[in-house]
Amino acid sequence: KSFKVKRGETPVAVTRNGNTWSCQDTPSADGEYVYTFIAEDLAGNKNLSTFKTVIVDTTLPTVKDASKFIVPTAAQTEQKLFKFEGKEGSITDKGTDESAFSSGFAKIELDCSTVKTPASHTALITVLPNEKGEWSQTIEFSAYPDIFGTEEEPIQGIKYLSMNIYDKAGNASGWETYLEFVYDTAIPQLIVNTPENNIVNTTSITLSGTAWDTYGLAAADGEGIKITAINSNGETKASANLTTSATKNDDSAKWSKDLTLPEGIYNINVTAKDKAGKDDGKNISIPLTVDTTAPRGTLELEKANGDYKDSNERIWFKSEQIKVKVTSITEETSGLDSVKVKVFDSKDASPDSDWTVLTRKTSKEGDNTVIWYEGTVTAIAQGLNTIKAQITDKAGNTGNLVSKPVYIDTRKPETIKAFDAAKDGNEVISLISNAKTEAKASRLNCSPLS
Repeated sequence: KSFKVKRGETPVAVTRNGNTWSCQDTPSADGEYVYTFIAEDLAGNKNLSTFKTVIVDTTLPTVKDASKFIVPTAAQTEQKLFKFEGKEGSITDKGTDESAFSSGFAKIELDCSTVKTPASHTALITVLPNEKGEWSQTIEFSAYPDIFGTEEEPIQGIKYLSMNIYDKAGNASGWETYLEFVYDTAIPQLIVNTPENNIVNTTSITLSGTAWDTYGLAAADGEGIKITAINSNGETKASANLTTSATKNDDSAKWSKDLTLPEGIYNINVTAKDKAGKDDGKNISIPLTVDTTAPRGTLELEKANGDYKDSNERIWFKSEQIKVKVTSITEETSGLDSVKVKVFDSKDASPDSDWTVLTRKTSKEGDNTVIWYEGTVTAIAQGLNTIKAQITDKAGNTGNLVSKPVYIDTRKPETIKAFDAAKDGNEVISLISNAKTEAKASRLNCSPLS
């Protein structure tokens, strides 16, 4: 007899063709609608139990908050597996109106590429989000050698994760790239230049070297290159962080850092960490001695009073060979390198000869070891000579010592004769004298003048 359709309580026009029928409805908004179908036969019987629920959803799903996606950090990409995740609120099917109707999420297709906007996309993986839009997917990198390479030959670098989101009504967001991450399996490289002999004689120190990584070191506050100076008491006396974006060992990989350290003995620890959080595994430790103090000592003559000390307290030697000693040496930090001496004349001049290096000597005095340096120098002039010593430590600091003036007289006494006025050859005076030293004895013979 009749066939009717209602959407809720609203009649819907029906077109009949014999026992077949059709209808077309245009709801005013997205939503879930219940259609009731009423058939009445000629006897007046009605069927009221047939209904159909229809979901109308014309809103495209999309990404709402990309920060709620979780992708691997570069450190984690060293693993063979990693879970990509989308937290609640990362995607939406309601557009900008949270009160709007949603048919719900059906699936998400994922594609990964080495470029941000590939010419085409392939759904590598399909994930099923829950009603809150939460999803997770574990990827085995080795399963995609075109993107990640192999374990032996990885294709490192920035990777881009694109997605296409479907709702249950069949709407699709279309492919968009929302995520990127660094696939990095290489460790950073670090070289530190060391001072000569690991000793410096200044408190202002410049450390330098080179560091590079496939995709750059961490930011400075993320300990890209970390430098720590620890003294012999275990105290940190200086620290610094710096970074470099160098990806290969060239000029861009060079780095330097100025440190100020008080005198002492240190271990300078240097590490490099890349953006993946990987370090070079070396933790380079450089022993460094900072020594700015010149060593001290006392320059002595083996014969403190020489061979003769005159009335003017001048010390005379009758030999050009003078034995000297340097004692009471103090050098507490870097250690002694050399003790050497040289002779200068009365005008503070010296021949172009090398300094004489003294020999180290030791002796035991009870429980103590006494150390001194000794050797022999050669005088360069009759009369006044000055002996100078230089004490040099391993840091290059030099302490200068000066001896007391010494006088050299190696000549034999001379006999001076005087003759009478008649010049007949009669010797009247004979005395022993010397131009430099005083005569210890003289003899004067006199006879009357004729």
